[in-house]
Amino acid sequence: MKNKKTIIASFIIVAVIQIFTSASIIYKYEDTLITGNVYKFKTAPVDPYDAFRGRYVSLNLENIEVKLNKNFKEITGQKVYSTIKKNKDGFSFIDNLSIQKPNTDDYIITTIQSIQKINDKDVAFLSLPIDRYYMEEDLAPQAERAYSDANSNSKKNSYISVRIKSGFPVIEDLYIDDIPIKEYINKKQVK
Repeated sequence: MKNKKTIIASFIIVAVIQIFTSASIIYKYEDTLITGNVYKFKTAPVDPYDAFRGRYVSLNLENIEVKLNKNFKEITGQKVYSTIKKNKDGFSFIDNLSIQKPNTDDYIITTIQSIQKINDKDVAFLSLPIDRYYMEEDLAPQAERAYSDANSNSKKNSYISVRIKSGFPVIEDLYIDDIPIKEYINKKQVK
């Protein structure tokens, strides 16, 4: 009888921990979407599928490289804090890298993918955690085609809006010519 109570108590504890963990992840995601700062990142050309999350549009972001200063001891694969700034057009770019957490919310934790010498300067190319835009399974292939077409057409402008709170980024939407992707696809279907 005592063993049965221990098993039931253990089961309840594990269930509560799983529910709490899932709820905290959902809360962090939703809180970032509601209260996070908005940033726009320009995209470039790349119908993938993730068995756990579903269909997504694979994103290739522009301006994800940073010139390194001489004091920065970089290592490929190293996680770094990447501070974000906006240019005069309102688009975001990585301004600086740091191993220490910055005193601002305007950062993302990224990974140094590679380091190359360009014009006698070390440049770090980064991997950002915002390279997939998940959407409904039936719309994802159309979105991928529209996104690919937009990036191959120099007259079209594609970007993502990202909300960031305390370094945690969440993609809000994918835009083509300043139109959210779902609306853009619907407009193309109507024509």
